Amino acid sequence: MAKNYGSRKLPSLSTRREDSSSSTEMQRRSLLRPWKKEHGGRRDSDMSSEDDTRNHERGEESDLEFQGYRKCKCKIFVSWTSILLTGGLLRLLYHWFPRLHLYSTHAPCPLTSATKVLVVESFQKKFKNYYVKDIKTSIVHGLKKDAGECLDDVGETPIHRKGKERKIKFYLSDGAARVTESIRHFKCKKQCYIWDEDCESFLKLSGLDVGLRNGDFHRLGGLTEQEQTLRQIAYGPNEIAIPVQGVWTLLILEVLNPFYVFQLFSLIIWGFENYYYYAVAIIIMSVFGVTTSVIQTRRNQKKLRRTVTSSDVVTVIRKVEDGEEKEVKEEILAKNLVPGDVIALHPYGFTLSCDAVLLSGNAIVNESMLTGESVPVTKVPIPNDEKKFEEKDDNIKHSVLFCGTKVLQTRFYGNEWARAVVLRTGFLTTKGQIVQTILYPPPVDYRFERDSYKFVFALSFIAIGGFIYSAITKALRGNYAGSIAIKALDLITIAVPPALPAAMTVGKMYAQRRLEKKGIFCINSRVINVSGSVNCVCYDKTGTLTEDGLNMWGVIPVKDKEMQSPITEFPLSGKSSDKGTNMIEENEHFLVAMASCHSLTYLDRNLIGDPLDIKMYESTGWILEEPEMSETAQYDLLIPLVVRPSDECIISTGEDQDFPFEVGIIRQFHFSSHLQRMSVITRRLGSRNFNIYCKGSPEMLISLSKPDTVPTGISTTMEFYTKKGYRVLALAWKPLPPEFTVVQIHRLKREQVEMDFIFLGLLLFENRLKKGTAPVIANLNKAKIKQIMVTGDNILTAISVAHECGLVSSKQQVYQLEPPVMVNSNGSVTNDFTWAAKNIFKEDDVIELKAESIGDSMSHSNDPTDKIDENIEIDLEKGKSSLTCTYALTGTIWAELKEHHPQLLKKIVKSGKIYARMTPAQKQQLVQELQATGLCVAMCGDGANDCGALKAAHAGISLSEAESSAASPFTSNGEDISCVPHVISEGRAALVTSFGIFKFMAVYSLTQFASVILLYSIDSNLTDFQFLYIDLMLVTVSASLFGLTGPPNSKKSLAPRPPSARLFSPLPIISIVLQVVFMVMFHCLLYFGVRFFPWYIPFIYEMTTDPSDNVSCYENYSVFAISSFQYVWMAVIFSRGAPHRKNILTNRKLVLSLFIMCIINAIAAVIPPNWMANLLQLVVPPSLGDRLLIIPCAALNFILCLLLEWGLMEKILEQGKPKLLWIKRKDLSFSKQSIALPCKALTSTNSSNVANQLSEKEQGFRKSDNPATSMTHL
Repeated sequence: MAKNYGSRKLPSLSTRREDSSSSTEMQRRSLLRPWKKEHGGRRDSDMSSEDDTRNHERGEESDLEFQGYRKCKCKIFVSWTSILLTGGLLRLLYHWFPRLHLYSTHAPCPLTSATKVLVVESFQKKFKNYYVKDIKTSIVHGLKKDAGECLDDVGETPIHRKGKERKIKFYLSDGAARVTESIRHFKCKKQCYIWDEDCESFLKLSGLDVGLRNGDFHRLGGLTEQEQTLRQIAYGPNEIAIPVQGVWTLLILEVLNPFYVFQLFSLIIWGFENYYYYAVAIIIMSVFGVTTSVIQTRRNQKKLRRTVTSSDVVTVIRKVEDGEEKEVKEEILAKNLVPGDVIALHPYGFTLSCDAVLLSGNAIVNESMLTGESVPVTKVPIPNDEKKFEEKDDNIKHSVLFCGTKVLQTRFYGNEWARAVVLRTGFLTTKGQIVQTILYPPPVDYRFERDSYKFVFALSFIAIGGFIYSAITKALRGNYAGSIAIKALDLITIAVPPALPAAMTVGKMYAQRRLEKKGIFCINSRVINVSGSVNCVCYDKTGTLTEDGLNMWGVIPVKDKEMQSPITEFPLSGKSSDKGTNMIEENEHFLVAMASCHSLTYLDRNLIGDPLDIKMYESTGWILEEPEMSETAQYDLLIPLVVRPSDECIISTGEDQDFPFEVGIIRQFHFSSHLQRMSVITRRLGSRNFNIYCKGSPEMLISLSKPDTVPTGISTTMEFYTKKGYRVLALAWKPLPPEFTVVQIHRLKREQVEMDFIFLGLLLFENRLKKGTAPVIANLNKAKIKQIMVTGDNILTAISVAHECGLVSSKQQVYQLEPPVMVNSNGSVTNDFTWAAKNIFKEDDVIELKAESIGDSMSHSNDPTDKIDENIEIDLEKGKSSLTCTYALTGTIWAELKEHHPQLLKKIVKSGKIYARMTPAQKQQLVQELQATGLCVAMCGDGANDCGALKAAHAGISLSEAESSAASPFTSNGEDISCVPHVISEGRAALVTSFGIFKFMAVYSLTQFASVILLYSIDSNLTDFQFLYIDLMLVTVSASLFGLTGPPNSKKSLAPRPPSARLFSPLPIISIVLQVVFMVMFHCLLYFGVRFFPWYIPFIYEMTTDPSDNVSCYENYSVFAISSFQYVWMAVIFSRGAPHRKNILTNRKLVLSLFIMCIINAIAAVIPPNWMANLLQLVVPPSLGDRLLIIPCAALNFILCLLLEWGLMEKILEQGKPKLLWIKRKDLSFSKQSIALPCKALTSTNSSNVANQLSEKEQGFRKSDNPATSMTHL
């Protein structure tokens, strides 16, 4: 039954978020605002159109569907009866598939009365995950202990409040606040979903980040202790709790794995057959595997907990209602914070434990945990206006403090510490979202694992067939029922080898050890195989490809509208007074702009800020001074910073007064990525006038400058230096009207003054690559591996670095996507979206992409290649060859495409190589979009901002041991990306090893299955020690040494094509089937051939109680003798070498063991000593010459199998694979991959003409499986 939410619907239930509820005017105003609905919320008029038993919650990457269930006594009785009748096997099935348990014990019902909810998560319309969760109810009444699990976190002390009801206030994802006495809720993937009576659906619990206005934060006066405690019922403790499961729990969960359950079944069967020796070996291997898995899992959980868990004390501002409202400061544990609390920020270093919005004072924060850029940034108070709170807005993001970031210093008035209001807590924070992606990564569909399960199922069907055949034939011959059951069940353990899981880990284990010797550590050996299929690598830039920061290369001043020669000697104004005075006289405004147009400040007497700003400032040789007072008190001063030359320089004002040359920075307009600039307003000592200096992208400042001040050849100069790989910035200035006062200056908006500049010149920076960057990228380019840069840095810097390191070739043109134009030439708004791709080297080279409704545009083109998808059509003004162009875009463009044109984005992803200003979430989205095209993606990064992408990638490689290492399966202690080819080469070797071992184990099991089936026909079998010799000495030893064959030198080159991961495909199946056919042929040859010799005596079966007695015969000898050689041959044949592994001869241990096995096999077949013949229970033919026939038969078998695998399969079928109809080169390892079309294929010409115009190289490109340089929508 659903709990009653209250006696009536209160107006406050649907109001927008307002914590200042004491103001009746604000309540009235909030009621008049429109009620925003999203994320599954729906109005009453829509309710009838949806099933009452379910509702939907749409996220950025996945859709959640909630289905209600409640207990059904009849189903429970039937279910538990079935569990008892099946001996608990049905309960084991329920453990593997919890939703089946839900179906068998609960009945569907409306969500209003449900006690359990089935959460169906659909990811990219390809994967589905199921979660069964209990719906719990928390009630306020006295805060009783049994009111719900959230109450346990806030204590059991009753709350007494005078004059007001005790109610829980919380916020939902639809942007409205709710106030209730009870909440129905459940948690899924660390997120809380609360039942909303207004829309009769579950909505996600939210912080204060949706639905508020900027001014609302300033009106929040903090919470009382009671309000905080009540709110904590909904939000729970403010902590990112990482569960660390106990050893016994992990052990039980591991043992209940289906493979280990099957091993237990096999051990029981072998126990009935007295087959103890191999059973002991399997037990030892299983114990080792389980122990290793449990230790590794627990270690990873503890490491992640240590990384993200923190415990701090914070100062909150409390409202105290004692006749009149007042506030007090109180220190509490950070885990007790809730959204709406107002906190006082300590003046010096501490780590934030929540997301917050700054209300007063300034804060200097290191956000490297999120952005990867170890650059302190200054946070300013949020504006007190009525604009909607948009966290992504350039002006607002400078006011948001994030959980996990380091507050280096705060600045404030007098003794009043800086204040902030808590925005989000726990897993709702930005850091919590990153940790959530680590705990619940997006599903990855890896072909090899999926195919291995299919193959095991195929072997199971063969085993069941053998079980039925042997049971029927033995029953017809009158065998004992017990013997029939044991022998028939034994066939299942033969056809599906229990040692398969252990054998499959061998290649990964050896690869892991080799990687550790190279300083690369892996916490998840499963990913090693996956890395072998990598054909796309994404890199973070700063700290990964390049050193941290930029270096000043030179400056190019403008004088008399002419570009001067570059100045590359720094500092520009040094100790020499002549040099300093001359520079000031000749380029006064240029120097002042360099010395003042930045956001630098001092922290503990150390200059901090953007590394680019620091390099620019230091190159001037000037001195930056702050007022003589405590750093924490330097907040909102009229002249907080002064810059001056390092040598004393006197300037005459013309009024018989001389002053030192000093410039005060009056106001700063922070850098905006959207505006591509920052500016400062300054006043020189002794002057009455103000000047504004601006720094930004050259294109932006040229557009804002007076045309008569811009040099004519500046475009050529910019193109020259940009192609050289330099980061180019521009400077400009202008004097402000003399009537401006200081007060007016602080009230100005930047749009009022950032115009009509005088252009000053250019700044040139270089971003130095790490030593290993260029060689690695060149190596991977030769291997035809797609490489992408995804960074939070500036797009021009990213393009520059991409050219320098070779990620973009010198022949490729880079086109930067620009926002869509939705205005016609006449100024009217249109629904047509025109996207522009601008060549960064040539301003007049622009590609226009027009996306409009398909119904309006079909008549304008007859070319079917123009249509990209059902809803978007491309209209090109220019076409470019896809072999010579690529794309660069920013996070803003990405978000626009992701939201409005997802199909167009899928095409762009295949061609783009540079992604700049990307948030952590967008980095993860890029990886997932690449995966959706069929690529196997590796991600290499070094910061916590890369965690989501590292976890989502098929193979994540961290260059840091901080937060990112907890999310990444690979961690390198190297400083550059040289670890990437090592990981790929070892992954390829491990994948080839696993592929070979799987084929080896499959042929081994089917060969032994055939041996037993043949011998069962005369009621014989292999003896226990024959089984033991084959299983332990031949197969286990070979499989355990298989992976010692390492990869070739990855520094030289990687093969252009990764190894196949398609196990359940025609070629591997043909190989396995033909090998088994050859094995069975020689089995039959010797099995029936032995009967033609004069010494042959037919086998007569005598029924005994011991199933291992009376199985020795000549047929047993012949089958055992030839099969023992066959297992050795398979180890040789399936041990593939080049191009992904070294030759088998380099694996000395394997070669030596196989040689010894051949000798032992020959001795056992031809001249077995008496002890060996008795141990193996061999009936040896009397004639030595007849026994010697085994050797040429085995040799012929080896030659035929070798020719089949190394000749027919590798040299003919695999080399001709693209020509076969049933195999497509584009499918390497993953789901079907769509191929990008060349640019010219999408021009407005007729499609038949296009085909004629393409060169042979471009037409061949249509069939290429590597979309790294293809540009679909061009």
